[in-house]
Amino acid sequence: AGAAAGTTTATNLVRLQYDAQAIFALCSWPFSLKLLWAPVVDAVYLKRFGRRKSWLVPVQALAGAVMVLGSNYVERQLGLGPGLIAGA
Repeated sequence: AGAAAGTTTATNLVRLQYDAQAIFALCSWPFSLKLLWAPVVDAVYLKRFGRRKSWLVPVQALAGAVMVLGSNYVERQLGLGPGLIAGA
């Protein structure tokens, strides 16, 4: 909770819009829900694959898939035009 709580203060210094702060605040949800999903992560695993890898590998694969599929929408979410690429 330390990093997530500290970044809220940093965003206030920059004076971001309220909707941007609300979206950024969603980053702390997984840490808040950790008490609920931690027992499940500890209890469900494949002995052959290992306790950590049983949840770490699928979560990393899901995160990668979200990034690859979401890459088509980044420019629209940032408000950039279809031909505008930053730094080009």
